[in-house]
Amino acid sequence: MMRIYVVEGHCGEYSDHRNWPVKAFRDEETAKTFMLACIEEGRRLVAAGQDLPFLERMEVYKAHKLDDGFDSDLDCWDYTYFWVDLVTDEEDL
Repeated sequence: MMRIYVVEGHCGEYSDHRNWPVKAFRDEETAKTFMLACIEEGRRLVAAGQDLPFLERMEVYKAHKLDDGFDSDLDCWDYTYFWVDLVTDEEDL
């Protein structure tokens, strides 16, 4: 069985919290590097949209170069990664 690493985005708080998968990788180091790049890109976009009205800020966030699903509630967003086993055939079940 093969292990893969999934980078996941998060935003919101409490009942408004949501998670979304971004990309999956075969090795942990690549997943970690990608996760950190997503965080840096998110910081850049949040800074760029900081003083804009809400709707204009949402348009800025759509420009995330690495994550089409990026969303932000001001500072309430983050990226993490986790591993899962990839089932490649019925014997792995």
